[in-house]
Amino acid sequence: MRRVVARIALCALCARAAVPPLDPDAREETADLIVVGRIVSATAEEVSRREGHVDSVSIGQLEVEVALKGDAAATQTVYWWYPSARPAGWTGHQGQAPAPPENVRIKVFADAHGELLVPNGWEAAPAAAAAPEAAADADAAGATG
Repeated sequence: MRRVVARIALCALCARAAVPPLDPDAREETADLIVVGRIVSATAEEVSRREGHVDSVSIGQLEVEVALKGDAAATQTVYWWYPSARPAGWTGHQGQAPAPPENVRIKVFADAHGELLVPNGWEAAPAAAAAPEAAADADAAGATG
């Protein structure tokens, strides 16, 4: 009986994650745009795709710190989605899960139109390193203070 329950639980888990994450190399190769920055604002809207299929579609303004691939404006418009309603038993793409956070430094992987790659079109980015001059100034201030 335990085996049956374990198999059912495993199948439920697999159905939710029907599309595996892109591996890091494929994600970098597929992306037309790779930037580091912060989403400073975002709006979301429920969009009915077809009967029983409703997505939450978001448009965000990303304040770009650095473009690693492709051309990006100082503020880049980016798009993402995730399913908000599906028919019972449905499996397939889950969009961005989780959605990218606002006001947190992230690295974005997007297509040429700014849509985040599915299912893992963003990741947390480490804090920016202080500029050498700023670090030297901070060291000097600490030594005299």
